Amino acid sequence: MNNFVFYFIISILNIFFAYFISDFLKISFDKKNNTIYTNICYFGFYLLATLISIASLRFLPEFMLYWVGVFLLTLFYRTTFRNRIFVSLISLIIIESVELLVEIGFAVFLDSTIAQLHQDKIAILAIYAIARLFTFIAIQAYKRIFLANTLTKNEKYYISTIKHIIFMLIPILSISSIVALASLESELGRKGILTVATIIGIILTINMLYFYIYNIVIDRYEKLAENLMLSKQIEYHNNQYLQIEKNLNETKTIKHDLKYRLLDTMQKSEIDTIKNDLNDLICEIGSTEYTLYTDNHTIDTMLNFVKNKANNLGIQMIINTNVLTEIIVDSKLLCSILGNAFDNAIEGSLSSDKKYIKVNITLENNSIYISVKNSYKGDVVIKNNKILTSKSDKINHGFGLKSIYDSAYKLDGKVKITAENNIFTLEIVIFNK
Repeated sequence: MNNFVFYFIISILNIFFAYFISDFLKISFDKKNNTIYTNICYFGFYLLATLISIASLRFLPEFMLYWVGVFLLTLFYRTTFRNRIFVSLISLIIIESVELLVEIGFAVFLDSTIAQLHQDKIAILAIYAIARLFTFIAIQAYKRIFLANTLTKNEKYYISTIKHIIFMLIPILSISSIVALASLESELGRKGILTVATIIGIILTINMLYFYIYNIVIDRYEKLAENLMLSKQIEYHNNQYLQIEKNLNETKTIKHDLKYRLLDTMQKSEIDTIKNDLNDLICEIGSTEYTLYTDNHTIDTMLNFVKNKANNLGIQMIINTNVLTEIIVDSKLLCSILGNAFDNAIEGSLSSDKKYIKVNITLENNSIYISVKNSYKGDVVIKNNKILTSKSDKINHGFGLKSIYDSAYKLDGKVKITAENNIFTLEIVIFNK
């Protein structure tokens, strides 16, 4: 193969290299205004990559030049200085690692050495091409798995499974690497053993950092979940307080007008007219009442709010409770359970022709029993206490149910769901401490 064809193909492959860097930076940062300078810099990076490929530099100088080029490209994106360094390093580590693995694979397959491969232009082009292909697949998989927002329920389930597998890969691959290195111990000299010890030290450091970052992520997730529960509780209490204030103002208005309206009614002689006037007064007074269903403020607030919301949506709501005394339950978790249960019930019943919700909350044998039934329209399949499929999007309880499960688990409670004859039933038992 003559040099012109070789360098031409290398230049074409480096176009893909520049594209991968651009794609990786786009999914990592918020881009600034696209200007001609951005395109010029990407073209400059392409030329730099081509010159580096032609010059065949050693790994470290090559990596440093690539890193400087990528870091300069990050200046066209909105982010912090630390993120610029981190993402530029990660992008190059991914690309260079894939390329190195492909080289090693070729060397093993051809029973050759990497140095010998570098003398074969066709082998170099094949390595570059396959490495670019694998990098493209890796970036597209990352975008699909971690950044996709429009997935079906089944796709989200499989994606979640893949994420868990990926999170387990670091410790699994680390163990495999340590076992492989340990098997070479008897065949290595002093220098080789020191190299192995260094590699094991690096693997140990990576796993410790991974464990540290994992704990940070879990902690942030728990705080986010708690904030979501607090937000829901604040939303319900705020709406209920607004409703109470409205009811008080209406009560004041009725009280102010009551005397004059009664005097006007007394002047009338027709019995039917008097009954109608009194009936109107009773209805107006009844509409301003705040119902005390239990002795628990959180439960009463939630029930009053959701009943008012259901009435406005044309949903019949039946509430059955007994007097709940001495309930010792975290109000944030209880609010999260009831809020999500009621939201799901309203959402589900809106899809049906006969809209109704039936709520049953009782205290029996020192346990709080909560049952929420709602009508729905569609086909629901439940297995292992989880909704697997639903032909009606309006009864997709997924996220709300997960929040209910999490909150009930923290309260040492139990959750059960069933769906029969277009009636969805959610049952929760919480042990009163």
